[in-house]
Amino acid sequence: MASTTQETPAPPQTPDRKLGPPDTIVWRWSDDPVEETSSANLQTQARLTALVRNTFFSTGERGGVDVVVVPTAPTHFTRAEMEAGPIGKNSFLSTFTHGGNVLDLCSVACPAGEYDVGKLGLGKEVVEEGRLPFGVTFWGLSGGDAEVHEIARRFEEVVGRE
Repeated sequence: MASTTQETPAPPQTPDRKLGPPDTIVWRWSDDPVEETSSANLQTQARLTALVRNTFFSTGERGGVDVVVVPTAPTHFTRAEMEAGPIGKNSFLSTFTHGGNVLDLCSVACPAGEYDVGKLGLGKEVVEEGRLPFGVTFWGLSGGDAEVHEIARRFEEVVGRE
């Protein structure tokens, strides 16, 4: 029986996250120079992340908020609408998810109830009866997962009783 040797692929590189002042975060994947556009994009993202953190979640004199609550998905599409344009529709459905990811926020999505389909009236094909679920997402600071989860758990306790 012939023996074969297989090369084990090198493990993927993981980023080194270096934190500087509140308005800078540098990600380094290798020692190779980063292209200027990538660097500028990362710097812009870091500034916006810091702005959100300092504006909404400040614990200083101005106070702040524990979480920001947004819809989990902005709408419901019919099957026909999804089949006609799945990429654009899926992109639209992730409107709030994407924002939280880009801003490095932690989040928890929860069911929040149901509404009558007949009340939609958004120029879509009107369905007279039926109910559709909707949810909310709680955004909190990166690293605040336990606190955000606890707030979401309490929300679910209250909403689940109704």
